[in-house]
Amino acid sequence: MGEACRAYRHHLLRWNVSFYNESPTASVFPTPVIGMLGLIEDLRHVTGARFRSAGDVIMLIGRTEGHIGGSEYLALEHGQTTGDAPPIDLEFEKKVQRACLEGIASGYIRSAHDCSEGGLACSGRVLHA
Repeated sequence: MGEACRAYRHHLLRWNVSFYNESPTASVFPTPVIGMLGLIEDLRHVTGARFRSAGDVIMLIGRTEGHIGGSEYLALEHGQTTGDAPPIDLEFEKKVQRACLEGIASGYIRSAHDCSEGGLACSGRVLHA
């Protein structure tokens, strides 16, 4: 977390990760909670996750390298909650985020959603929720 904040030159207001969320009857996955504050310089660039119009093009920006460990896809489709999250290249991720922001500012990107819970297949489910 600290490495990502340094790469993006952001400060965390508060963060906590609870690894021991067990009760006598069940357990809960580790739960990170992150508090951050940002500045929206132009309200026209606030971009939601829902599709805007029929026929909108769906595009995946970034790399896909076949990692499914710890994903929603692995849990939903195969009933497995195992594996590590994929490694992250923070310099590449900064370029991806910059491209997204530029696409939003130019009007090419009208909605956006991360694919952190199972990739493109699961993010489409979230987009329609």
